[in-house]
Amino acid sequence: MFGPFDIALIAGLVLMAGFGWSLGAIHALGSALALVAAVAAAAATPLPVLAALAAFAVVILAGALAAQRARTRKPSSSSRLVGAAVAIVPAAAIAVALAGALNVRLDDNSVVRTAWSYPGIQLIGERMMARGDLALAIAFPEPIADEPEDEAGDQTASARPVDWARVAPFDRGISRILTGSVVAADRAPLSFEVTGTLSSVNVEIGDRFSTDDVLAELEPTALRIALDERRAALIEAEARATEARLMLERQQELSASRVISEAALESAVAVSESAQSRLAMAEAGVRQAEDRLDDAVLRAPYEGIVAARLVEPAQTLQAGAPAFEIQNANAGFQIEITVPDALIAQIVPGSDHGAVILDGTATAVTARVHEIGSRANATTGFPVTLDILNADHGVRAGMTAEVHLDLRSDPRTAGASDVLGIPYTAILPGDGDRHVAFVFQSDTQTLEKRRVTVAGREGTTALISEGLEDGDIVATRGLPFLHDGQRVALRGVGIVRYDD
Repeated sequence: MFGPFDIALIAGLVLMAGFGWSLGAIHALGSALALVAAVAAAAATPLPVLAALAAFAVVILAGALAAQRARTRKPSSSSRLVGAAVAIVPAAAIAVALAGALNVRLDDNSVVRTAWSYPGIQLIGERMMARGDLALAIAFPEPIADEPEDEAGDQTASARPVDWARVAPFDRGISRILTGSVVAADRAPLSFEVTGTLSSVNVEIGDRFSTDDVLAELEPTALRIALDERRAALIEAEARATEARLMLERQQELSASRVISEAALESAVAVSESAQSRLAMAEAGVRQAEDRLDDAVLRAPYEGIVAARLVEPAQTLQAGAPAFEIQNANAGFQIEITVPDALIAQIVPGSDHGAVILDGTATAVTARVHEIGSRANATTGFPVTLDILNADHGVRAGMTAEVHLDLRSDPRTAGASDVLGIPYTAILPGDGDRHVAFVFQSDTQTLEKRRVTVAGREGTTALISEGLEDGDIVATRGLPFLHDGQRVALRGVGIVRYDD
């Protein structure tokens, strides 16, 4: 069809004919010879074809105009006619080269290939570009014919392939994958209850131990001295208590004979009771010193594994400072994850979920929700702990795990039995909850633009409450480039019959 390229070609021919008419045959012939030199230079280096021809046009025409001004005699009519005829040749050659260069450089070259003048240019260009080197720079593919029109006068456009999906009821099977870490179900830090200097450490990280095994010991010298002091104090208290008891017995005999007063007897009773109290305190001090001496030996509370060792021999430890972190070997493992605020209401306590231990073997396990935190972290969400039900010997604390959470339905869509699911890419945004979808009409092989109501979103699925029906086929990609009534073909589908 007649288009921009044809207009540019005609304008170029008229312009060059005008220059040839004004310059005469001699300058027009010089321009044609310069064109031959420019094309030959472009053939040696095919890439700058267009630049070489543009430089030719500027240099030759500028030189010709300068020469014309310097001349005092105007060319004759015959010279003008010959010059106009010869000058058309450069314009035509430039049009041929330009058409070939555009076909090579531009992805969308339909403007050139559908031009009214292109069939002739193609024929001339293929003859001119028989040389192999120049054929690499410019090419002349077949013209694009105009599409035939139907009886109504509209062009019958070729069917555009589109990606598609079938509308189906939403089954509310929501799944999310969250990453967490494996921890021991029963774990605790161990520390000495007394202050002292560490004399020996009997375990390393990863060592297994049994109940009451000695894990570490403090230097006991100071504690033994303290015990000896308490025992000496006990002996002294026992002696004073015995002495007070004997004194009380004598005072009681004298009081019975009315030799001493009642006040003296009461004083003896008080001294005896005081001595007994000091004896009890001395006995408690001995027991306390013995306990402190026992606390200098750190024993395992249960059978387990050393998860972390925080001390070294000769190190001075304060009472209560952690020395080891241990985990129970028989209590199993758990997975700790952080669940976003939007999903925490959809987790069912005690529900089972699949998980994968990322230890290089992708071990699959089952995890049961054990605890759901009641308070969210500052930025991440709520902590959730799951028990691993079938952990094997390869599972270790600190490993990374992926938990595949099967969530219950969103309360916002619960009870909406007519909710349909389509890919979220199958809708165009609209006003509020009103969006647009393109529905495939099997009888006409065209698209129908429909307004739909989006009830919510689950992952990559849009929940549609109005506008679509079960079994409809919708376009899923490239929606901004589709329009109502457009003829399309379903990608990946051959000859298929769609029954109503």
